[in-house]
Amino acid sequence: VNTSGNVTVSTGNVVMGTSGKGIDFAATANGSGTMTSELLNDYEEGTWTPVATGLTNVGAVTYTATYTKIGRVVYINLKVTAVTSTTSVANTTYFSGLPFTPALNSTITAVNEGNITSLGVGLIATGSTVFTPNWTAVQNATLSGFYYV
Repeated sequence: VNTSGNVTVSTGNVVMGTSGKGIDFAATANGSGTMTSELLNDYEEGTWTPVATGLTNVGAVTYTATYTKIGRVVYINLKVTAVTSTTSVANTTYFSGLPFTPALNSTITAVNEGNITSLGVGLIATGSTVFTPNWTAVQNATLSGFYYV
């Protein structure tokens, strides 16, 4: 601790030794809303294994799925890579296996990576399922967005 009261960690990490503890922002100025907590107590990065249902593929398809969780918000990214093409039908094609069960419905976006064309907006429904937007015969698509847990 220096003379200004700041803590410096030269090497290593700050580790919370008890679950549910974190960085408390209680000293910050509050807005006009009603707050329930000013404690940041969770950060996590990782991968997840999507399971496709109703996706029409021509040739082999691979999935690369990552997530970052900060507090109650989970940011997801899912890249669908097809040798030839893949097609999705809105509200009938979905991916299951999200890393955390959503607390509320959230929207995601999908992009055709070949020419960065927007493929529309999908829905993350309760029960760890991502219902995809409609896309036709694209080789690479990325779905990304966030939801709350």
